[in-house]
Amino acid sequence: MTVNNHGDYRSQQLVYLNAGHENPSMVRANGTLERLETSGPILGIFKAARYTTKTTAFQTQDVLNTFTDGVVDARSNSGESFGIDRVQALLSTPTASANNPEQLLSATLDALKEHCQEADQFDDTTLLIMKAL
Repeated sequence: MTVNNHGDYRSQQLVYLNAGHENPSMVRANGTLERLETSGPILGIFKAARYTTKTTAFQTQDVLNTFTDGVVDARSNSGESFGIDRVQALLSTPTASANNPEQLLSATLDALKEHCQEADQFDDTTLLIMKAL
């Protein structure tokens, strides 16, 4: 995902595109969860690939949650993936609704650690959580 504010942070607009990662989510200031739907192939796979940017509001107290597929694909000892449903459930908690990115990050990492325990992982688990001030 690429984020661009066209040089003016005061616009309160998030311009983004996706090149093969999971769709990001936005927890709005009022606690509403919004999935930012995007499309686009993995970067570098197709020579003539085209990507379309989208724009959404990114207003004070909104929290943007982005993550790599390694979060969704993280495996437990029994081989069960963490899954998008668990990510979405975390984003629907009072912690997320309180628009506290530090607590949301901690809660997500704790849930991943509990799910994976000692299982070997095959991919990175990268999260980026940003709050509009």
